[in-house]
Amino acid sequence: ATSLNKIENNCYSYPSTNLLIGFIIGIALIILLSSINLVVMISEKRSKYRTKMEKNSGESLRFDEMFPDLNHPRQQRQQQQK
Repeated sequence: ATSLNKIENNCYSYPSTNLLIGFIIGIALIILLSSINLVVMISEKRSKYRTKMEKNSGESLRFDEMFPDLNHPRQQRQQQQK
């Protein structure tokens, strides 16, 4: 009879552990999704800010940083026109 009581106690403890594991997994998923959402929002704001700055300055900031050699023909043409 005592072994039967132990088996019953083990069976009753299972739902609470499964519930706890499910709860932890759910919270982890919520944190993961919200952090991904935050990263996407920040990257979108940065890209909008960068395009706004490019429109204001009239030239592409990215190309100037990535390809400085492309600016030399422009500068030479501007000097020749002067």
